[in-house]
Amino acid sequence: MGKLKNRIPELLQRKGLRDDTRYLQKHLAEGTGLAQSAISRLMNYEYLDNVPFINLYPVAQWLEVHVEDLARVEDEE
Repeated sequence: MGKLKNRIPELLQRKGLRDDTRYLQKHLAEGTGLAQSAISRLMNYEYLDNVPFINLYPVAQWLEVHVEDLARVEDEE
């Protein structure tokens, strides 16, 4: 089974392009109600395999995507 490659930084950038705004981690934290330290960790994780769903759901809502869009399956070698 593959790993879940983190797409949150990419999706944050896409939202910024779509809204013509430069979103920062602090905007994501304010919009989700998660602590900025939690957002920082999420942004820095290469994989989301062990991230609690409770943290991913508000991120997906704020980014206007489905939770499953936050990661892509990457084959293990």
